[in-house]
Formats: sequence, structure tokens, C-alpha cells
Amino acid sequence: MDLKGNPVGYISGWVSPDTMLGDRMEVRKYTRWSKSDMNDINDSEVGLLMAYATCMLAQDNGRNKVQFLAIFDSELQHKSLVRYYRFMGCKKVRVVGEDQIADIPLRLLYGGVGTLMEGEASTSLRRWARRFRRT
Repeated sequence: MDLKGNPVGYISGWVSPDTMLGDRMEVRKYTRWSKSDMNDINDSEVGLLMAYATCMLAQDNGRNKVQFLAIFDSELQHKSLVRYYRFMGCKKVRVVGEDQIADIPLRLLYGGVGTLMEGEASTSLRRWARRFRRT
């Protein structure tokens, strides 16, 4: 939330027996806010913080595996999401949409095609904990 109580972004998903799956993440741009409104946190850091919270939620629910789909709505967005999830420590599992028939369940689940990325919550949490330990 910003200082006015407006959400700056959200993430949604679900939990399978062994995995926390992130389905959708949106971060609002801060162009209308002053830096002091967000304590000098930039757009990418808000997204990282939301993904970090997802990893903590996964661990709290007994899951260490996290998955995100780098959706292919546009070439630029797809490349950015793949880079972003790699930055979190995720690796490419497969491309959803290559197999027209076998990928139908995944396409229905995620609502599109793209690169399925997977990582370990504990690895992501260890890797980025310092970033959120500002003093």
C-alpha cells in the first residue's frame, strides 16, 4: 500500500500438494508518487518483494517449490519476465504451448502460453534476504 492506502500491486495463485504456483502478478507504476511515498523502493523491487512474500507463504505451508509462468503476451514482456524470474533464482522448466494437445490443461490453468519457471523458495529467500534487511 502507498501512503494513501492504495494497493501498489498484487499476486495471485494457488497451492498444489508440493508447489506454490504464482498465477498473476501486477505492479502499478509509481510515476505519480514521490520517492518518499515508497521509501525509495522502485517498481522491480515491489515485484520482487511480492514474489519474496510468495516464497515465504510457500514455506509456511510446507512447500519449497515455487512456479511462475512467464506469460507470452508480447515479446518484450516475455523476455522481461524470464529475466525477472531468473533473477529470483528460478530455472526454465518448459515452454507451455508448444504441444497443442498435451498443454491444454496447463494453458487452462495459467490462462495462456509462455515459459514455465521453477525454483526453490528457500533458495530465493536466502539469495534475496539481504535486499530486504535495510537498516
